[in-house]
Amino acid sequence: MLLEIKLALLLAVAPADPGAIREAIQGLPDETATAALVRVNGQTHTSGYADVTARTKVAKTTRFRIGSITKTFIAAAALQLVHEGALRLDDPVLTKDGKQITLRHLLTHTSGLSRASVRVDDPRWYLKHRFDTYTPAELLKPALAAPLDFEPGTRQQYNNADYMLAAQAIERATGRPYGQVITERVIEPLRLAATSVPGTASRLPEPYTRGYVRIGERLVDVTRQNPSVAWGSGEMISNAPDLDRFIRALFRGQVVKGAELAAMFTIPDVPAFGPGCPGPKACMGMGLQSATSGGITVWGHVGERPGYASGVFATKDLALRLVYLVNSTEWSPKGGSPAVVQKIYAAVGG
Repeated sequence: MLLEIKLALLLAVAPADPGAIREAIQGLPDETATAALVRVNGQTHTSGYADVTARTKVAKTTRFRIGSITKTFIAAAALQLVHEGALRLDDPVLTKDGKQITLRHLLTHTSGLSRASVRVDDPRWYLKHRFDTYTPAELLKPALAAPLDFEPGTRQQYNNADYMLAAQAIERATGRPYGQVITERVIEPLRLAATSVPGTASRLPEPYTRGYVRIGERLVDVTRQNPSVAWGSGEMISNAPDLDRFIRALFRGQVVKGAELAAMFTIPDVPAFGPGCPGPKACMGMGLQSATSGGITVWGHVGERPGYASGVFATKDLALRLVYLVNSTEWSPKGGSPAVVQKIYAAVGG
C-alpha cells in the first residue's frame, strides 16, 4: 500500500511536463492496467478505456474507489471534533494488553495494534466474497485478539485497524455514522459532489471507470464490490477534481484549523516498524503520508481497492498538486506499486 511513498520523492524534483505525463500513461490498456487518469495542478490527462468491452474513453470527472485516501477524511473529521472539544487526542480510546491507546496513537499509526485482519489478500478468495457485508466488530476482531506489536506511542506502523477505531471514536462522540459526519463536515461544505461514503452499496455512480483484476489469463470485472470490508479504513468514492479541491482546502486551513491542522503535518519522533515507511523513521502525520527530497516535502495519501490504485499529493504551499487513478489489474492488498504509477511519478518529477 505505501511503497508509492518512495516514488513520491520524485514529485519535488521539477515541474511536470505534460508531454512526459501523456507518454507515461500511453498504450493502455496493457497487461497491468486498463486505464489511467493524471491531474497535475488542475490539468488532466487520460489513457485507456473506462470500459474495456465497450471501449469507452475515461471521463475527466470519472468516479473511482479511493481506498485509504478515506483516512485523510477520517482524520479531518476527527480533528474538527478535537478542535471543538468533543474529542481529545490524549484520552484513551481502548485498553489493550494493559496499555492505553489514545486517539493520537490511532491517527498517527502508533497504536501498536496488530495488522491481523479479515482475509482479503487472496484475489480468488476476494472474488467469492466481494459482496459480503462486514461489521466493524468483525473487521477489528483479528487485530484486537492478537497481542500488541509494540508499546503504544513508541513506533509507527501503518494499520487499517487504527482508522476503523478512529471512525468508531467519531461515531461515539457524535452519535451518528462516521460517513454522515464526514458528509456534513467535509463533503457538503466543500461541495464535493462526486464524493461519497457508500456504506454497503456496491455500485459506483456515473460516470465511473471499471475496475478489473487479472486472475491467470482472465480479466475479471470487480467494479461492483461491497465496500464494507474496508469501512473506515478505505470505503470512499470520489473523483480527481474533488480530491484536488479537498487537498487545496485542507492545506489552506479551510477544513481543519490551528493546532489540529499543524498536527496533521507533524510526524512522531519514533522509528518505523514493519510495513509503512520506506526508511527507519516514521513518515506519517495524522491522515497524511509524507516524503522529503532535496529539502522539499510532499504530503498526501495513496489508496488501493481491487481494480483501483489512486493517490493525492501536494507540497504544503500547493505549488504542486497531483491526483491520479490507475485501474491496475495487479491488485494486491499486501502492497505494491503498479508499473504505470511508477511512470506517473517519474513523469511528474521530470
